Amino acid sequence: MKFQHNKALGQHFLNDDNIIGQIISNAHSLANYNVLEIGPGNGALTIKLLANAKSVLSIEKDLRLKTNLLLLKEQHANFNFILGDALHLNPLEHIASPRVLIANLPYNVGTQIFLNYLHEDKTLVGNFDYFILMLQKEVAQRIVASAGDNHYGRLSIISNLLADAELLFYVPKESFDPAPKVESAVIKITPLKDPRYKVDISKLEKITASAFSGRRKTIRNSLKLYNVDFEKLEINSGKRAEEISVEDFCKISNSV
Repeated sequence: MKFQHNKALGQHFLNDDNIIGQIISNAHSLANYNVLEIGPGNGALTIKLLANAKSVLSIEKDLRLKTNLLLLKEQHANFNFILGDALHLNPLEHIASPRVLIANLPYNVGTQIFLNYLHEDKTLVGNFDYFILMLQKEVAQRIVASAGDNHYGRLSIISNLLADAELLFYVPKESFDPAPKVESAVIKITPLKDPRYKVDISKLEKITASAFSGRRKTIRNSLKLYNVDFEKLEINSGKRAEEISVEDFCKISNSV
């Protein structure tokens, strides 16, 4: 019987050997790393990771895939898995250092997982050497964008503050089963040991939420409730949010 993909879980299984090969080639020194994978799906990427990595731990929410994962565990001594929700699990309790995260993230929770692992779950900060993630194309573009880019926004700012981000390549819809309605992209994230600028991240998120609430507004108008002294900060208040650098957003956050 053909496997019925669960739309609610954002299931689009990667089945393109060429794309999988590109992911592996962009992951360096895997033989020394314990790899965390989220959403292994049909195991196409998992198998390639197992052939190259010290070990692989997969987290899978869909209980229907348990049989496949058990078979992989029988066949590969360096494989283990957890049936559960990656949003509510602390992988550090199950996977040793040095660690990397390599995953085709489920579309419906990909952004939240990325944010959790980058900064919201404080136990995870600095505990992964790098991430290689497949996400929706638009999400990936937002993560790697710089000030002045059309994709630049709140996600770009948090990413730039806490990591170096690089867009590696785009992935066509046909590389998945079933094919999604949107294109995907693979990015590489290298978390910094310390934030690029000193700032209260919670306050920064509130400031950027207000700043980008009306992208056509100037920063002076979108942040008028905060009484920011833009002249003192040497920031052009006539610019729009997408033109304000990460450093300047941090200055604004630190001033209010």
